[in-house]
Amino acid sequence: MIRTKKLIYILTAGLFLMGTGCKKYLDVNKNLNDPTAVPVSTLLTEAEVQIGNAMAMSSGLSGGLSVYMHQACTRGNADGYGIKGDNFTVENAWALFYGAITDLDVIISQGTAEGRFKYVGMAKILKAYAFSIMVDTWGDIPFSEFNKFQTGVKQPKFDDDAAIYPQLLAMLDAGKDDINNTAVNPTVPAGDDLVYGGNTARWIKAANTIKLKMYTQIRKVQNVTPQVTALLAAPASLI
Repeated sequence: MIRTKKLIYILTAGLFLMGTGCKKYLDVNKNLNDPTAVPVSTLLTEAEVQIGNAMAMSSGLSGGLSVYMHQACTRGNADGYGIKGDNFTVENAWALFYGAITDLDVIISQGTAEGRFKYVGMAKILKAYAFSIMVDTWGDIPFSEFNKFQTGVKQPKFDDDAAIYPQLLAMLDAGKDDINNTAVNPTVPAGDDLVYGGNTARWIKAANTIKLKMYTQIRKVQNVTPQVTALLAAPASLI
């Protein structure tokens, strides 16, 4: 009788452990390749790659606005190379830009919470640059309501392109302020920054140069002589 009870206990315990193990093993609803938190260093690299691909020459399934922008700037015929607004490369660039901006938004929020202000500053500069290219290419685009799905915005509105540019210029200045923040950062960008290798001085120059380029874009509809003059007065601050 005693042996029988021991055998029952052993079998019961074994079945319990097997059930627990199977449940853990068969928990297919947890995607191990979709983490809920990603280091800002990883996100910065990914965002830079996506922006680079969005601007690259089209090749296979990648890119790119290079041909589209080239014809838009140098060809009288808007369809000179057979590229239209609904072309795959143009549509793919749209998705790549917004994918990068999504990552940059995470860097901005997560980096601010973690005190990694160098990352935050670079992310703001990249975000402003990406949006400026999108405005130059498509005009009105989702901006103020983009990436607001968690707050209930499922179909973001298209903002007026003229209203977006001033916000991007302010974003560039905010990015420079974050880079110049004297707070001690737990970590700072280095090899994970594919653009300048963590060189903050070059990022400041990049922000100033992007501002100069944006002022050039709007010079025919707005008097930006004071702003351009101020930037050109300090050529060492430009790339």
